[in-house]
Amino acid sequence: MDSILDKVNSPSDLKDMSFSELDKLAEEIRQLMIDTVSKNGGHLASNLGIVELTIALHRVFKSPADQIVFDVGHQAYVHKILTGRKDDFASLRQEDGISGFTRSEESVHDIFSGGHSSTSVSSAFGLAMANKLKNSKNHVVAVCGDGSFTGGLVFEGLNNAGRIKSKLIVILNDNEMSISKNVGSFAKYLAVVRAKPEYELIKSRTEKVLGKIPLIGKPLTKLIYRIKTNLKNFIYNSTMF
Repeated sequence: MDSILDKVNSPSDLKDMSFSELDKLAEEIRQLMIDTVSKNGGHLASNLGIVELTIALHRVFKSPADQIVFDVGHQAYVHKILTGRKDDFASLRQEDGISGFTRSEESVHDIFSGGHSSTSVSSAFGLAMANKLKNSKNHVVAVCGDGSFTGGLVFEGLNNAGRIKSKLIVILNDNEMSISKNVGSFAKYLAVVRAKPEYELIKSRTEKVLGKIPLIGKPLTKLIYRIKTNLKNFIYNSTMF
């Protein structure tokens, strides 16, 4: 079978791929990373877990015009493969080879040279503000894990970004993984959000059933959603998610 990855030389090559081709691409990227990291060393687990997310980002957005900031630079192997560096990926973490982290000198797609951690939101906010001053309509995306999200700098960035309208998107990659156990109130909050998958299942099934009712189904679904949202805001004042 022909390799899908061989056809990818820039993010634009993802735009017209079918979902089945994207699934195959994800498999091939994982195999390339396993083969390379087994020889060169590196960060394998974090990159295996972000394959589909990175493919989706580069399919939807237009890097480097749309700027993607990874909170931990060592989680950008997939990003490097999709942005013209797959043929050199075997040199990962080798002398004169590809860096194990995002590195602005290496590619225009590496918008921020990042290591560890919790810096992506503030960095992305700065980029978004620069775009606003230039009247640019491009987006800036910060990809931040739940471990990094417990750092104070993230909340400083969110506080600043929340009061100024800009094309900034923050993606919380809530994979329940970090070097050590997450601590603090935000980590507990995320645990509560995750703890009731039954709620999301019941909600989606209810919406599906209501949506099939002729004439009144969709308006009824919207009414129930508004009531639920208003009630939740009344009880909690506000929620982050």
